[in-house]
Amino acid sequence: MQDWLGTSGYRFNGAADIGGVTSLGYPANGYGRPDSDFHDAAKAMYCQGNAVDAGNWNPFDDRLRLTCDMGHGASGGPIVTNFGGNSQIVGVNSHRMVDANNNWTDNYLYSSNRGGNAIGVINWQRTLTPAQNTSGAARSHSAAPPQCSTCL
Repeated sequence: MQDWLGTSGYRFNGAADIGGVTSLGYPANGYGRPDSDFHDAAKAMYCQGNAVDAGNWNPFDDRLRLTCDMGHGASGGPIVTNFGGNSQIVGVNSHRMVDANNNWTDNYLYSSNRGGNAIGVINWQRTLTPAQNTSGAARSHSAAPPQCSTCL
């Protein structure tokens, strides 16, 4: 399937600020534009720019923030570096900030930063026996599983 459709790598433990990213999605609406611009989620759209640390270096907030007007329907879409080349997924469209009336408060789209915690989960999963591994991935346990430091 990847020969027909293509694939992207996944980058973990990247910097908090990532330049030159592209966010992809099928939004039904957006921020500060009429819904008609979004074609009822029938067309792929994108935003390009720089992802920055959304937590202002708060160690308990590991989100990325990207200026992007895509809304409902864009969730789950990838945020990639080097779009059109050797792309690597650095995040996933997740959420927007809203006020008490559930209206969007700004033009930012958020993703979690796949950092050290994600690497810990991958390394833990690689230590499981096939019976414990519920991910569906089959692999041999004849050798020690490789450890992930950046998972490029």
